[in-house]
Amino acid sequence: MKDPIALITGSSRGVGLAIAKMLDKRGIKVILTGRSQIALNYALTQLTSKQHQAFSVDFSNQDEVNHFLNRLVENVMIPNMLIHNVGGTLAEDTFPLNINIVKETINLNLDSALKVNEKFLPYMIENKFGRIVHIGSDASLTGQASPAYVIAKAALNGYVKSAARFYAKHGIMICAVLPGILEHEGSAWTKKKITNPIHYQSKLDQMPLGRFGMPEEIASMVAELITSDSMMCAGALLELCGAVV
Repeated sequence: MKDPIALITGSSRGVGLAIAKMLDKRGIKVILTGRSQIALNYALTQLTSKQHQAFSVDFSNQDEVNHFLNRLVENVMIPNMLIHNVGGTLAEDTFPLNINIVKETINLNLDSALKVNEKFLPYMIENKFGRIVHIGSDASLTGQASPAYVIAKAALNGYVKSAARFYAKHGIMICAVLPGILEHEGSAWTKKKITNPIHYQSKLDQMPLGRFGMPEEIASMVAELITSDSMMCAGALLELCGAVV
């Protein structure tokens, strides 16, 4: 693996930052992204190496995404590892479904990731190496989340399965990890602990581990997938839900 460079979307905090820290320890150059440059600058201070860079970009805005991707190419910062951590649920994501909310949710959770992949896959094919990990959700299998979010993450699973089959012959490993509920500073469930403590405790009571997952537990798996020479996880949808059925 020559000159590994990892682009991590949504990496100013939470799972994305935890992944960046793991890769930093392994000597891999990381490109951090997020909406707040202030948060990104703080994230950089938590990494030991000075080789990393950070860019403010809103991945729900296609013009910003295009500008960011072109900037990377123009500055010859071509990542051969992609970790797609951007995603989320919109406040209006409830039944009955509003088609515009569905489209916006798919744009945030799927479209932007595909645009990044299509930009850098030709370089990976040329170099016969690439690693792409999508952070999905176990809700894509259980349906236990807001409906448009479930639809978007389920579509992501289909993309991973299809793309992995096509690109594996080029030495490109594409897979997804599907976390269950995670709790960390700024997470949705940390907020629900305050705003809806009864619902929070109800979910907590269902956890076999007696707690929710932590970003570092997801990050360690992603780091292994990204740095492994093995291609056997191509197309895999890896559930990381702590024995929740």
